[in-house]
Amino acid sequence: MSVHEVDGVRRPTTEELAEFDGAWRRSFGDAPLRAIDMRGAFSRNWVRLHSLPESKRYADTQEEYDELLRRYFAVLDELRAGEGVLTVLTCAFSFSTSPRPVRRSSLLAGLLPRPRYWRSVSEGEEAGEEQVWTHLYVHRVRRTAPALRDLFRAAADDRTGDVMVTGSAVNWVHCPYDGGADLILKSPDERDRVSNLFAEWRSPWDHGL
Repeated sequence: MSVHEVDGVRRPTTEELAEFDGAWRRSFGDAPLRAIDMRGAFSRNWVRLHSLPESKRYADTQEEYDELLRRYFAVLDELRAGEGVLTVLTCAFSFSTSPRPVRRSSLLAGLLPRPRYWRSVSEGEEAGEEQVWTHLYVHRVRRTAPALRDLFRAAADDRTGDVMVTGSAVNWVHCPYDGGADLILKSPDERDRVSNLFAEWRSPWDHGL
């Protein structure tokens, strides 16, 4: 099967999607999850790292953008352990009685075109009721792809959300947001190791946010 890659980004094959789905379920079970859900569902394996000094939330200068991207990629490089191609999840939202997927934003479509649809996650209301649906899409993205850098910057600016990046084994998840990144690690010991490695970037508050 031919695989069409553009600037380090490609649509996963159906076989790759099935492998990812199996790895996700082995790590996180069958419960549908979004990036925003991960911290609560796996709090023992979670740590948050901030993207700017003094926990500043948004960058105002090029130097601050350089710093937040440096931090995002430093953490990502530690987690990926040399893996060159990563799995990136982005999403679209709808308010409906049906989980029928909808298109993502034009920003995401431009950065990561031709996604592979994976699953839809609801707020948990009863079937048939109108509710918010999150529709998750999957790409395979090289670590060096310009789109990954642009996606991290869009997340830092709060122009997109619920982004997740992981490796082939899905034993870690990197969730960038406006202000930093939530990391879900494979165990409390791994959480402590990564947390200590990037201790200067952790939250100064007891709640860890």
